[in-house]
Amino acid sequence: MMKKKTIGTLMVAALIVMAMLAGTALANGNEWIHAHKEFMGANETEFVTTEDVYARGYFDDSFPGQGGRICVVDHRPAWTDGDLLVDVSGGYETVGYGPGSFEFVLTWANPLALGHYDLILDLDAGVSGEWTDSGNITDPICSFFVSDPTGRISIEKTASPTAGAPGTDVTFTIAVENTGDFTLDPVIAVDILPAGMSYVSADSGGTESPEGTITWYELGPLDPHGSTTVSLVAHIDPGASGTLTDNVTVTGTLPLGGEVTDSDTADVNAEEQPPTPVEVPTLMPKGTMALVCLIFVVSAMSIIMRRRGT
Repeated sequence: MMKKKTIGTLMVAALIVMAMLAGTALANGNEWIHAHKEFMGANETEFVTTEDVYARGYFDDSFPGQGGRICVVDHRPAWTDGDLLVDVSGGYETVGYGPGSFEFVLTWANPLALGHYDLILDLDAGVSGEWTDSGNITDPICSFFVSDPTGRISIEKTASPTAGAPGTDVTFTIAVENTGDFTLDPVIAVDILPAGMSYVSADSGGTESPEGTITWYELGPLDPHGSTTVSLVAHIDPGASGTLTDNVTVTGTLPLGGEVTDSDTADVNAEEQPPTPVEVPTLMPKGTMALVCLIFVVSAMSIIMRRRGT
């Protein structure tokens, strides 16, 4: 069962024209229609039930007072000339315009229910409620989906540097993004340091309690597609070695009280510190030892010669 919608204001560039008109728009081959999430926005094919749908299009007619109709109908894989256009938005709207080319924008104030739809610009307004593909007229079609809104959140964590000896300070950067369709509030991130690392500091109101657990309580509200980034600094402890894995989890609360979560990790390689080389003291410098040896040799030879002389 489709929700009945209230038709909003028809905005035509700098001119507003809204009338129930009959007639046939003379096609020139450049006609089009698109679905949008905002006025004059980008062409969209994915909507959720909480979003308004805007229709924007173009067609040309050199006869003032004639126009076309805008319909939202259930999707068909293929349309055939003469197929009925059963509007599900509470009744089609007719677009009128002056001579020459003209672009229009139409918005429905209430969102559509779940479904797959075709947004159709019915150029042959003189033939009531039929899709036309004959002569010089082919009614433009834009297909789009409407799904349930969902809540999602993502978190990404990086470390710099990713390796270091005991005594090294490591900065962890944590990026949080609301990737869903609802505003999240509050948004809370909890980081748990691994054994072998100690907390030094955190920005954006992060606090440590208990030891090794750092919490940011006020990262929200985060609107859909909104993001924020926080960071903390931790110290590689003496004696730490191997891979140290830091864990972080973020939780966002939906408007009706449900929660969405995500988590990520970042690894730091604690490098073993090489032992400090021990210098073995020598009894005397090499030059001094050579001199002593020489004196010893000379003295020994002198004693030998004396004894021979006696």
